[in-house]
Amino acid sequence: MTTYTAAIRIIGIDLDPVHLSRLLGRHPDISHRRGDERRGKGERRFADFAEGLWSIESSLDPVLSPAAHIEHLLERLEGCEEEVRSLKNQGVKMDLFIGVFG
Repeated sequence: MTTYTAAIRIIGIDLDPVHLSRLLGRHPDISHRRGDERRGKGERRFADFAEGLWSIESSLDPVLSPAAHIEHLLERLEGCEEEVRSLKNQGVKMDLFIGVFG
């Protein structure tokens, strides 16, 4: 059986996730700033994060279609379209991640 996951990620060298959360009126599922410490499982230390990240992830059942995950993510950002568009001029990168497993 194929399963799916999805996330909208906003990434930038000078990205401040706290400021972005205030701007969008939303809280991320995952976030960090450039220079934040990166730790793996078992507390293994890796290089600090090179860029800031603000990301929301789909919380839908993984067996649902990619389209359902995308729609769910867009609904989570509903009402802040102009704010998201304004980020384009601030040098941040945005992407839609779709994970396909199985």
